Amino acid sequence: MEELAAALPALEKPLAFIFRHDHLGPEERIALADSVRRIVQERGHLFKVARAQLEGADGHHKLPGAPGLLTMPAHDEDELVAAFAAQADAAFLSPIFATRSHPEAQAMGRERAVAIAQASPMPLFALGGMDEEKAAELEGTPFQGFGAIDAFAGEVS
Repeated sequence: MEELAAALPALEKPLAFIFRHDHLGPEERIALADSVRRIVQERGHLFKVARAQLEGADGHHKLPGAPGLLTMPAHDEDELVAAFAAQADAAFLSPIFATRSHPEAQAMGRERAVAIAQASPMPLFALGGMDEEKAAELEGTPFQGFGAIDAFAGEVS
């Protein structure tokens, strides 16, 4: 927690953090999410939680009907249509590039991702293998931004 609190002031605003930690049990997950939420929001960033409601969160990921901003995943055009039908505020299109978090997933590549983004009825964020270099490859495209794990986590073991 101290590392997170120390790193946040250096990050440009606004950022949105999506808390997952699916490996934890429900009670432990919600307790940790609430602690992270306080740190993130105190430093001016948005906090969202995936697949569970958390009082005080700015929004939710993959939880239609929950309060706040709703984001959904989209791995192809059909899932993008489903996210739009769920009245999501935005979607994360992935995987754009090869990613360590889902090594078995087939990356769609820049060309296909940009074509999907151009046809999207809603704001999209790029996800999958994203770092500063890959984000630069998407500059000038319809993406609103990008999501990342390793790009912000430093060395991951």
